[in-house]
Amino acid sequence: MPPPPERPIYVPPFGLMRTPELIEGTRLHSEGARAVLDLSHIPFVRPSLLVLVRAYADVLSTGEPRMKIPARPVVARPPKRQQVRRYMETMHLVPGSKQAEEAAGRRYLPLEGLEPQSDTDAPAQRLEEIILEQLPAGRDRLGIGRALTTTFGELFENFARHADSARPAWVCAQYYAEHRYREDSRKRVRDPAIEIAVVDTGIGIERSLRVVPEYASKMKDGANPCTLAAQLGVTSKPWAHSGYGLFVARRLCERNHRGVFVLVSGRHWHRFSRGATLTGELSAFWPGTFVGMRLSLRGEIDVNRVYEEMPPHPALEP
Repeated sequence: MPPPPERPIYVPPFGLMRTPELIEGTRLHSEGARAVLDLSHIPFVRPSLLVLVRAYADVLSTGEPRMKIPARPVVARPPKRQQVRRYMETMHLVPGSKQAEEAAGRRYLPLEGLEPQSDTDAPAQRLEEIILEQLPAGRDRLGIGRALTTTFGELFENFARHADSARPAWVCAQYYAEHRYREDSRKRVRDPAIEIAVVDTGIGIERSLRVVPEYASKMKDGANPCTLAAQLGVTSKPWAHSGYGLFVARRLCERNHRGVFVLVSGRHWHRFSRGATLTGELSAFWPGTFVGMRLSLRGEIDVNRVYEEMPPHPALEP
């Protein structure tokens, strides 16, 4: 009997703001001997799309019982646009040339795997360098830099060590220069910004928090696990600094004025953008956790002020 025909998995070109829709729009129920990721029609790429595509490839190649996905070889239909192809080479999604390596320069943090034994300080320091290189003059570079390295390092460590998965987590980032454009016959300026995306395919937030009776009770009563996890001190591992990572990342984006924070796990999502917080549920299921951040480099990015405003850590109170 011949194998069933292959139905490509089409990857829609959504950016950070529409990450929940990206997860829902990517159909992981394709049939056939191989899993075919269709990247051919993508007109642009953002870090959120890169980490999700890379993680999807891991899920498809190793199999995922929670999503009833068998392990299969994965092939990709390359983008038709050369600009998109070059970007994917620069960000290490597909094999690239020496020119692609040099193109990364001071604007990109290419895809990097985060595993329990990996050095999460290295990508955090690289991200700090990118931000400080582009930061307007007159800012406290030394203080901001140290705080950013600590914050990103803790966030990446959470993904590397607490996902409880044999598959690695993935991180990448990009700097965007100031952009002038027209909209409705008016001139507009988009701030210089940095976008960061991290994803794993581990146990997810809900399953992780369920071991704590207090959190299990709240989620049973309808609490969104992503909203819960972004609160200070909420963690399944109550020791010093545990429960800081997602809270500090969210508050940093909120204080940034034009910041964006997106958290997706399992069937739930939490998003802050343009001064508003939205939450919801997915029709699809993501086996792990995704965090995306976008920070304007003209806005507030001093993490020290976030720490100064924080009440005492609940786990450390007498």
